[in-house]
Amino acid sequence: MTVLNDTNRGRVSKIVETLSLIQKSATSNNATGDEMWELLGPCVPVIEEMLQGTASGTAEPKTEAAATHVPDSQKNARWFDIMTMAQEAPLDELTRAMAVYLNRIDEHLAK
Repeated sequence: MTVLNDTNRGRVSKIVETLSLIQKSATSNNATGDEMWELLGPCVPVIEEMLQGTASGTAEPKTEAAATHVPDSQKNARWFDIMTMAQEAPLDELTRAMAVYLNRIDEHLAK
């Protein structure tokens, strides 16, 4: 059985919809980053475990992207690219990107 079926795609859509509602609520309630981390932080290990394949043993191991210096003149273009990706990328790529993002926050807070 594959996990890439309509039932699971529907579940992921509901997760994304729920996160959107949480974000909207957080914005209207002026939530801080710390409050959002406290709320969503427990999701990070679960997502990370799934993406690393420890739950099924099938996913590829996580790799860290190399950090590169971006000149100031290109930063706005890079942010535009990120926003475009967030709006148009397939859901599996967005989920992977979200896990990397949350992992970076977790590592920063652990310092």
